[in-house]
Amino acid sequence: MASPFTRGPIALACGLAMAAGVAHAAGAAARPYIVQLADAPAASYRGGVPGLAATQVAEGQRLRAHSPQVQAYVAHLDKQQRAALAKVNGPVRLLHRYHYSFNGFSALLSDKQARQLALTPGVLAVTLDTPRELNTNYTPHFLGLDQPGGVWSQDRKGTLVKGEDVVIGIVDGGFQPENSSFYDQVDANGKPVKSGGTLAYGPPPAGWAGSCVAAPGFDPAKHCNNKVIGARAFDEVFKSTGLPVAWFDFPGAPRDVGGHGSHTASTAGGNANADAVSHTQNVGPISGVAPRARLAAYKVCWAWFNAGTGAFQTNCWSGDSVAAIDQAVADGVDVISYAVSGPAGAESAAVRLAFLNATAAGVFVATSAGNGGPGESTVAHTSPWVTTVG
Repeated sequence: MASPFTRGPIALACGLAMAAGVAHAAGAAARPYIVQLADAPAASYRGGVPGLAATQVAEGQRLRAHSPQVQAYVAHLDKQQRAALAKVNGPVRLLHRYHYSFNGFSALLSDKQARQLALTPGVLAVTLDTPRELNTNYTPHFLGLDQPGGVWSQDRKGTLVKGEDVVIGIVDGGFQPENSSFYDQVDANGKPVKSGGTLAYGPPPAGWAGSCVAAPGFDPAKHCNNKVIGARAFDEVFKSTGLPVAWFDFPGAPRDVGGHGSHTASTAGGNANADAVSHTQNVGPISGVAPRARLAAYKVCWAWFNAGTGAFQTNCWSGDSVAAIDQAVADGVDVISYAVSGPAGAESAAVRLAFLNATAAGVFVATSAGNGGPGESTVAHTSPWVTTVG
């Protein structure tokens, strides 16, 4: 796959310059890098390897990650990645492997090992990972979706246009299972309830291959349902930095502790008639823009204590984000929502490429424009293959 990004040593130098001043564990010799290999990931592979059929799907179709031809190509990419790692002198801690939306891996490397990998044939770019930040009342009413003649009242093949069975992957800070926006039952008045009501959703849509993964503080049997059909956490890069996780966060679990992940998930696909509670006062009801959509949460943002400022902050590392995007494509989401930014226009090249290949897999990608401005050059996520929303 042709890439708009610079190869090897220059990309490495740019990554090192971008990451100047980033806080890491004191005295850490190795740092997290994202390594991109030259061959296309499964979402955009058009053929050319003897014995391996093309895996890129036609426009309007969806990549089926678990099909035999895709898995055969993934095995080929895995072999390439292992060969590249074998060229590195000294121990390497592998953090993530990527196959579907990005071909490469994330690993803890010394700067010397990173330079060595950048000169290895078949390696396209080696970039030092850097932390990103999160971006953020009744939007459907403001947009007129619930008005006479609005989108919600329109019929498409016998189904009202409310996102029925669309799977939205929220790559963010997780979700709060106790939020009524994420229940799968309703009472006699159509209000979402945790239990004792009528099931409002059938089984997950055909083709869904994702799952909810158990972790401390998160029980899939209790916290996932027919509304939230997927939940995973990605924190290998965050953990590798040695930053002290906040006491109130849930390491390894897709639980939202800051509210941002629940905010974005409920805005995109939260239930209609859900309660909005602010400082214990109910200010609802609220609804997501696509209230009949299913949701899958991919937590990539983690709270930690910054001893330098004496305050807690939340960061999202690009290596974890690419792993989440890769998994979301493999799981079969229809949409990815990504309200993670950083400096305007400076989103990770790996994230940008992962989104390019996600679109090749048939996934619609919505990103945030950021919290910057007013002024010029304040919009983040300017790639033409994503829809950036302010």
